[in-house]
Parts: sequence; C-alpha cells; structure tokens
Amino acid sequence: MSVLNVPHDATDQYVDLGELSENGAPAAARPVTGPIVMGADFTAPATMPDPERVASKAESEGAELDSIDWDTLAAQDDSLSPTAEIQGFTQIGGSGRIVFGGGVPVGGWTQMVVFPDGSYNYSGHLHVSGATSYTVSVAWVLTTGLGHPSFVMPAKGRVHGTFEPGSRDFDWNRSGTNPALRNAWPIFNAQGYRWRWSAAANLDITPLVDSISKALGVVGAVVALL
Repeated sequence: MSVLNVPHDATDQYVDLGELSENGAPAAARPVTGPIVMGADFTAPATMPDPERVASKAESEGAELDSIDWDTLAAQDDSLSPTAEIQGFTQIGGSGRIVFGGGVPVGGWTQMVVFPDGSYNYSGHLHVSGATSYTVSVAWVLTTGLGHPSFVMPAKGRVHGTFEPGSRDFDWNRSGTNPALRNAWPIFNAQGYRWRWSAAANLDITPLVDSISKALGVVGAVVALL
C-alpha cells in the first residue's frame, strides 16, 4: 500500500488500492487472521425535491399545481429543480455494534459522521474480557454512487488480555477537516452515497480496507481521513 502526499495540502493522503495484491498484503506480511465483523451496507439515493416545498413555491409564484409534472420535475434543471430548492445532505453518518464470533471475547462499537464543509469525526471503543490479547483494526469506507471519489477512516490498536500488561480497552475519537471531502459533497448530492465498515482481530488494516473497497465497488484512489 502506498500513501501519497497531495502537493497542495500535506494533510491529504491517498491510499492507492490499485497497488494492493489480490489478497491484500503479501502473505509473509499478514498475521494469523482472526474473525472479521462487517457492518451493514447502506445506500442513500441522490437528493430529490420536497413536494411540499415545491408546491409552496409554485403557489407563491401563481403556478397551477395540477399542471406540474412531478416525474419530469425530478430530472429537470429549472427554477423548481432539486439543485435550486434543496441544499442536499446536511450530513452523512452511521454507527455499528462490534461483536466478534469464534470465541473471541472482544466487543464494542464504532460510528462516523461527515459534513458538507469537509469536517468529519469517527470514533469507537473495543474491550477484551479474556486472557488473550488482540491487535484490532476498524475501518469505514464512504463512496459516491459511482464509486469515486471515496474516503477511508481507519483505526488500529491493541486490547490487552490477562497475560499481557496494558489496557483492556482501545478507544479512538478522531476529527478533522479535509478539502477533498468538501469538494465531493456536490457529487454525494447528485449520485447518492454508500458506506460500509468492518472490524477484524489480528488482521492488518490494509487488506481490511481493500476488502471493503471491493465490496463497495470503489474506483481509483481513496482519500484517507486521518
């Protein structure tokens, strides 16, 4: 996996998924794979006009409501179009409960939210209740309806069991602002969006992101929100 700095903004980093192998990281670099938990896929359509708001506008301008073709209206770019009347999504977000199977005593939650100004936050909590320690990875991938541009929010840490010193908890709460996310907002409004999260025990973050991106049909580079 390569991470490239964007010349105009050193805070932007791109993960080039095209350079990952078919199975993620090379076999020699991968630890023994543990259970993987994946969040439900969520798809939102592009923003559509609110009939009540459009009707109110039509009445105020003296239009005859019976003459409005509502099906055609959704596809037209006129004074009553969605782009003129609706600002689009005010935020995109989701959350999920993490429960591992296979006898792995690790569980918790994760959530993310992004906004039109390019700001974002993703957070979560994992706790181990057994004797064994685990390296845990959690990743969110958000993409547009056509799979580009896309964004990844990764987190990786370790939860320490009875036989290893350290905290039983791994907590993260990361916020920031990214101009690429702000610039993508009109595309989210036009195409809709899809997101998916996944969590794994003893699996590196790279193949985890690769797997989510393939499931979502991501095209090209992914912007890392770190």
